[in-house]
Amino acid sequence: DVSANYVITAVAGKLTINPRPVTVTAQNESFFYTGEAQSWPEYDVDGLVGNDAISAVVTGSITFPNESPVTNVLTSYQFTAGTPGNYKVTTANGQLTMTKASVPITITAASDAWTYDGSAHSNTAVTVTSGSLLPGDALVANATGSVTNVSETAVGNTIAPGYKVMHGTEDVSANYVISTQAGKLTIKPKAVRS
Repeated sequence: DVSANYVITAVAGKLTINPRPVTVTAQNESFFYTGEAQSWPEYDVDGLVGNDAISAVVTGSITFPNESPVTNVLTSYQFTAGTPGNYKVTTANGQLTMTKASVPITITAASDAWTYDGSAHSNTAVTVTSGSLLPGDALVANATGSVTNVSETAVGNTIAPGYKVMHGTEDVSANYVISTQAGKLTIKPKAVRS
């Protein structure tokens, strides 16, 4: 042992643990139009060690296809296990998209009947007679037929151009495959006593 030949000064070293990078990312998701708001609260966490865990809140929402893409916002996160100081957390938003639906429906103009009285008669009602509208959607349509005489009974009660399906103030007609059907307006002969 030759230590006695040295003047030894002990200097402590420094051991550093750098924060581990972690990414919390809101997931992307695509939907078909259903007439209702769609959300996707799922997220991915990359970089955690062992049993450490993060819980996050994601709040994106999309209702109509023409809104695509909508940001799927990662609004907050918190550690549910582990020491937050051991990590450097980066967050990222996702995207929500929506595709048009192709719902087949048939819309039919009203059929109606009256006894001849010399006046013109009409019934502007139009209803969905096959298939069904998605929640919150409403048909906007009018029939244009009019009959006065018995001989005009064969005239169809046709649906006026420009019919559409609305969801509040949003035109959602593009989500439907619409077939139209005319109704029948009938004038019955008036009985006359001799």
